[in-house]
Amino acid sequence: MKRFNFKLESVLSLRENIEKQWEAKLGAANGECQKIIDKIEAYKQQIVISRNSAVDIGQYQLKCIYQERLEQQISIETRN
Repeated sequence: MKRFNFKLESVLSLRENIEKQWEAKLGAANGECQKIIDKIEAYKQQIVISRNSAVDIGQYQLKCIYQERLEQQISIETRN
């Protein structure tokens, strides 16, 4: 016996395929966002570590420069 098919069955399956593609794209975008969030957290931890260590004046100046660069990277990452 022949299987019954609705006239709009092909439209429904096309829509389901498109939805699956968008779900995959959304998952990839969420993964990228999580990577950026993880980078930002790592930068913040590096800033905290660099602020808490006792050093001489030369090292302090270098750490300040490094810290400014990390903060710039954080601001760049958050803008994207």
